[in-house]
Amino acid sequence: MEKELLIKMIGDGMSQRRIADELSLSQSTVKYWLNKFDLKTTNKKYNRRTNSVNKFCTLCGKEILNNVHNRSKCSGCVTRIRRYRMKKRAVEYLGCYCKKCGWTGNIAAFEFHHIDGDKNFGIGNASNKSWEIIKLELDKCELLCSNCHRIEHAKYDDENFLIEVDNYQGN
Repeated sequence: MEKELLIKMIGDGMSQRRIADELSLSQSTVKYWLNKFDLKTTNKKYNRRTNSVNKFCTLCGKEILNNVHNRSKCSGCVTRIRRYRMKKRAVEYLGCYCKKCGWTGNIAAFEFHHIDGDKNFGIGNASNKSWEIIKLELDKCELLCSNCHRIEHAKYDDENFLIEVDNYQGN
């Protein structure tokens, strides 16, 4: 049984019984898989507070509470989408490759390194800012892969520190 299929059917407002009929399964089998994936169906009862039918997020399957705008995605998934779109645009703006080693790959492994330390905000926390403001901050950054960014901030290249490491007699 595929979780995505169940999430879609739940998002369409289907009950356990209707899902079982559609998939030619018993209702107890559908209930087993729903429990296994920690999903719940709506029984088409109206939410008394909003006078609307309960809906479930089409991405994660969680119930969308107080869905007065009849949205198909929960606020957490909408935030994830917005952050990803902003990061993708920022990575493209800075060239799509690590400025130190030239690596290209998955967007998740790219980070934004502030070159001169003049940092008004972290790029990862900027998904609610305008693109023009984000670009001003990106102009102070270089795009690095995660490895190069860690190396850039490492304090292990200090000669006095390395001498102390070699001479250290403690535990």
